[in-house]
Amino acid sequence: NRISIGTQSLDPKFLKIMDRIHSLEETHSLLDYCRSGEWNFSLDFLLGIPHSHTGKRDIVKELEELLKYKPKHLSLYILNARTKYPLVDHIPDDEYIRKEYLLVSDYLRAKGFHHYE
Repeated sequence: NRISIGTQSLDPKFLKIMDRIHSLEETHSLLDYCRSGEWNFSLDFLLGIPHSHTGKRDIVKELEELLKYKPKHLSLYILNARTKYPLVDHIPDDEYIRKEYLLVSDYLRAKGFHHYE
């Protein structure tokens, strides 16, 4: 009863780094459509993206933009890359990912989203 949309990031720089085939424009178009149709939709959002530390990812800005679409649910995932992943050496360290996760968690909790698993 819910559509899950793999947005991953709302920063075109990071979509390109991750070699995603969808564009930011396509993402916004789909989110506009879902919001206008009273759809029950969920957004998937990715943490620990390669170069997110050195590329100065503004994860809160991305989340602010996502929440404008009023999703009913958000799923957060931490990138889990295998050793043969081409960008494995550019994934942030565990401490950076921990801080990113806590920042996102606190932000979403303040916006009315609560963990359930």
